[in-house]
Amino acid sequence: MRATDFGQLLLLFSRANLERYEITYLGARLVARVRMQTFRYKQLNGHEALTVFQGGQTQSLSVEGEIRVRESDGVLARVTLQATDKSSEKTRHEEAAVDYAASDFGIVLPYQYPPGVARGRGGAENTFTYDGFHRFGVNPPGEKR
Repeated sequence: MRATDFGQLLLLFSRANLERYEITYLGARLVARVRMQTFRYKQLNGHEALTVFQGGQTQSLSVEGEIRVRESDGVLARVTLQATDKSSEKTRHEEAAVDYAASDFGIVLPYQYPPGVARGRGGAENTFTYDGFHRFGVNPPGEKR
């Protein structure tokens, strides 16, 4: 059985990790009638960004892919990932895409992990839909949950 969760893919681009990537502007593209600003990223150095745990062993992979942002409001729409490890005798390649959407909480959250995009050794595919997000914290006096 294979389980993957790339929902937190966005964390690759934290302020502390940003210098580990070369980011190139590719230009505007039309995706399903929506204009997207598209960027390409590639990991330059440091520890490999993706770790795969399988059969009691781990394998670290370097990553590259695309970031798509809606042109109309600058909201993140999709992050794709191609991860490769060529250091072992068997080259491993993983692919994923995560769609993001603005939430009711004023932040961007993963929306779905589209079918037909995620693949790894063995050809397994996963499809996820993310929902049911809740805000953590204490409500102000008089506010109901």
